[in-house]
Amino acid sequence: MMTRKSLAVVAILSLIVSVGLIVSVAAWSKLRFVDDEDFAPQRWKLGEHPAFRSGG
Repeated sequence: MMTRKSLAVVAILSLIVSVGLIVSVAAWSKLRFVDDEDFAPQRWKLGEHPAFRSGG
């Protein structure tokens, strides 16, 4: 039977592994789905900006 100390060690290691998996999957999906266009600066002309359109 496992002692309290060994159960705590197993729980902490499980938590570290699960957080590591979550972070690695999130980083992989971010690298996979980000295009070069996502990093391009966004430029609006004053008449094209949704906040300054008439009738909007």
